[in-house]
Amino acid sequence: MSLVWVTEVGLKRNLEKFDLDGDGAFSGEEITPEMEKAMEAVTQDTGRTFAPITGLVICPVYSGFWHFVGGVSFLVFLRGEKRREEVGDWGKEWREIFRCAP
Repeated sequence: MSLVWVTEVGLKRNLEKFDLDGDGAFSGEEITPEMEKAMEAVTQDTGRTFAPITGLVICPVYSGFWHFVGGVSFLVFLRGEKRREEVGDWGKEWREIFRCAP
């Protein structure tokens, strides 16, 4: 989000260089091909427009989902490890019952 803000400020400062009378509007001799390119850079970037939506709304939901999935699977794994410690090597008993090679 901070990079979007820095980019926005830089583009607006570049555009303000073409505002010769400082009134915030462009008229007459202020309108040049360079000014039009700078204006287009400020107004035609959809990525900067949607950055607050994706960066502040969608990203935490997406990250939270994957942290939840990863956290739950890790807790299930830890529970299984604890259970194996309590029960011991029950696979050894099964190998003896079925006389399987170790």
